[in-house]
Amino acid sequence: MSTKKIKLFIMMLIYFICFTSFGVKAATKVIYQVDKNYPPYTFTSKSYLHGFDVDLINLIFNSDKYDVHVSADNWSYVYKRLVSGEVDVGGIAGITDSRKTEVLFTKPLFKAYSAIYTRHDYRQVDLNKLNEYRVGVGKSNFTENILKNNLRVNNYITYDNMEDAVKDLEDEKIDVIFENQQLMDYILMHKNLKGEIIPQVTNLFPVEEAYAVSKNRPELVTYINTRIDQLKKSGVFEELYKKYFYANSEEYIANQHKSYLTLLGFAICIIVIIFIFLKIYIDRLKSTVLKNYDELAVVNMELSETKTNLEKQYEQLYKNQIALKESEERYRLVLEASNDGVWDWDVENDIGYLSKPWRELLGVQEEEIENYFDFLREMVYSEDRKSVLSSLEEYFMGKTNAYEVFFRLNLQRDEFIWIQCKGRIFRNEAGSIVRMAGSISDITEKRNYQSKIFKMAYYDNLTNLPNRTYLNDKLDELIKNVTKKGGKAAVYFLDLDNFKNINDTLGHDYGDIVLKCASNELLSVLGEDYTVARFGGDEFIIIQHKLDEEIELNDTAEKIIKIFDKPILINNQPFYVAASIGVAIIPEHGMESVEILKKADIAMYNAKEEGKGRFKIYDEEMSKKVQLESDFEKSIRKAIIQKEFYLNYQPYFDAINGELEGVEALIRWNHPKRGIIPPNEFIPLAEKTGLIKEIGDWVLMESCKQNKAWQDKGLKKIPVAVNVSEHQFQSPLFVERVKTVLKETDLDAKYLKIEITEGTVIKSFDNNINILNKLKQMGIGISLDDFGTGYSSLSYLIKLPLDVIKIDKSFVDDICGTEDTKLIIEDIISMAHKLNLEVIAEGVETDEQLKYLQKHKGDKIQGFLFSKPLSSTEIEKLL
Repeated sequence: MSTKKIKLFIMMLIYFICFTSFGVKAATKVIYQVDKNYPPYTFTSKSYLHGFDVDLINLIFNSDKYDVHVSADNWSYVYKRLVSGEVDVGGIAGITDSRKTEVLFTKPLFKAYSAIYTRHDYRQVDLNKLNEYRVGVGKSNFTENILKNNLRVNNYITYDNMEDAVKDLEDEKIDVIFENQQLMDYILMHKNLKGEIIPQVTNLFPVEEAYAVSKNRPELVTYINTRIDQLKKSGVFEELYKKYFYANSEEYIANQHKSYLTLLGFAICIIVIIFIFLKIYIDRLKSTVLKNYDELAVVNMELSETKTNLEKQYEQLYKNQIALKESEERYRLVLEASNDGVWDWDVENDIGYLSKPWRELLGVQEEEIENYFDFLREMVYSEDRKSVLSSLEEYFMGKTNAYEVFFRLNLQRDEFIWIQCKGRIFRNEAGSIVRMAGSISDITEKRNYQSKIFKMAYYDNLTNLPNRTYLNDKLDELIKNVTKKGGKAAVYFLDLDNFKNINDTLGHDYGDIVLKCASNELLSVLGEDYTVARFGGDEFIIIQHKLDEEIELNDTAEKIIKIFDKPILINNQPFYVAASIGVAIIPEHGMESVEILKKADIAMYNAKEEGKGRFKIYDEEMSKKVQLESDFEKSIRKAIIQKEFYLNYQPYFDAINGELEGVEALIRWNHPKRGIIPPNEFIPLAEKTGLIKEIGDWVLMESCKQNKAWQDKGLKKIPVAVNVSEHQFQSPLFVERVKTVLKETDLDAKYLKIEITEGTVIKSFDNNINILNKLKQMGIGISLDDFGTGYSSLSYLIKLPLDVIKIDKSFVDDICGTEDTKLIIEDIISMAHKLNLEVIAEGVETDEQLKYLQKHKGDKIQGFLFSKPLSSTEIEKLL
């Protein structure tokens, strides 16, 4: 137990004895309710309420005179109950003008300050422009009052628990937190978010804080004020404050300054008085000397003899003073160095002394320990012995100004503790070391805590592999070593293929098991020459510390890929994942950790694009390709803004009578420099970057608008088919988006058809059926596009709420070719009709293809034989 904790316990015990009433009078009931989670004021852990506020109220009401009923709730509810009189004491709260009209307050305990917090990479926040940000604040806290009344901010989000606000700030759901500085600093420290979330503006709007008391119980204000004065006077209040806030209170610091100033003033007064008395004495002495000069001449002889005696006495006094100074120096050194334990070593005689608690801890009976140096050496843990003795030797030789070491000390039963040892030496007149004394402190708990913090900061909680922070430090260290000594190293960027499917379909628990298994396999296969780190998600980084020959890259990459050839067993079920790997070489591909990781990442994506389960070594062409894609992506974004996209509509017709039955909306891009760009050049990149969702929403809206415009002109009413991408279809708001489009365009749902591919449907099959059913219930038609190119399973086809199957152009092209293709088309048409589905054949370009489809009862035809994609104006002519 630390000295501070012992001191606090003793003070609390004394106050309990001094102020607890031993009478038999019935206790007065006091209902005390606080915010259930406002650290460090209050915490709720496993239904146990504690914190500065709770501990202080227990000290205040420690008498049998009061029966305190403690409870906790959200602060907004607590305050309402306090105002209504349901609660007597509502915990420590900021004193505001509005609150003073509703409740009573004790004398202020201390001041609280407000501060503005953001993510570390967020832009500079202007206090006077908080209305421009998404602000989070504690519900009904004094900070909300400041935000509303002082800063005139009305658009903000309130939180019952500020830890939720911190989470939202991390997730970018809010931009700024405006809250109690003490509360936020405590949360950030305990969540290890210092540096991730930072205060931008601090020490704002000081507000005095005190206990809030119901107006029904004014006598409690007097009682609490009295008890607080007692606790402050005794020092118990200050010890409790330091326990939770890790610093002295402003009042304590101010009082200390006053004490120092008072002491300084007193010292100055004493000096002045002494100076005055000395001056008076000297003046009188001069007068006396002048008056008694003759007498002094007579006495001079006696003074000579007295002088000789005084010199002898002075010499003896000087010797005594030296001895006293030596003794004072010894105990001063011990006092300065003392902490948990004290030690003293007579270096000349090699005899040591340990304070009693440490003798008991180490199992030593004797107060004086002979052969102290050997005793010390044996007690030091073997792995630390060399460094401890080396530090002692350097201190003795004067190479260091102070002796302070940290090491493990052996206990009984093969146990050890971490200690901090401080000491100072004392030399004799000849300069020889004769004595050394100091302190010894048990820092095991602190050391374990530091170790835990280190692990949290530098290691991944799930896999226990080094995390990204550790990785960056390791890479920087490796690059410095390569710069200094030469040589090469390699970085492998590994991404697990098929991991997302496992994680999405089976849940994160299965995904976590896969990540752990992958981590263990990587560690077991790769030796000490490699560092394996988890970069994030399903991405790993492997550092090869030394690369002699580049052929080693192939061997290492293939060794890693082979790890995933065998399945991962979870609950006796096999799951297969593969690894795509990108490799970058130091120094060939860069001498900055960010650059090396970026290039390894680029190489990994190139490997993934070539078919997964592969590895690629970075080359400059890859970066050029990435740059081209980046430029093209910017062009797509610009095209969306500047409305460079437009729609053509390809009609489809009845296979028998040739009547127009509907149109399919097809997007085109009119690039200002490159002209018309077909969809197959920009759609894949749009899907890769996520822009496809925005483009798809635009196509859906424009198609419905145009169809409604045709109908408003009195033209034939036909459905418009809109292709929906996987990203757009999987959006949680897709169904609502379709409803909104139909409502805004006033188009009847039966004149809209949604076209999706087999590949889109099969992913998250059950969820997709649910989406299709919702669309179907709205009256929207569902078409399965490119049928026959994907899974083409009858089992899932039966379950889908389809209206139309579209035969892919690749089959139609081969109608006049192989018999196998003809059989497939015939089977598709037959199966579709048995399921009451229509069949549209895509890409019909010849009479022979048309006749074959008519013969086998294909329902509708789409292709250049009838019409190419047309503009909206050209479609009007057909209608």
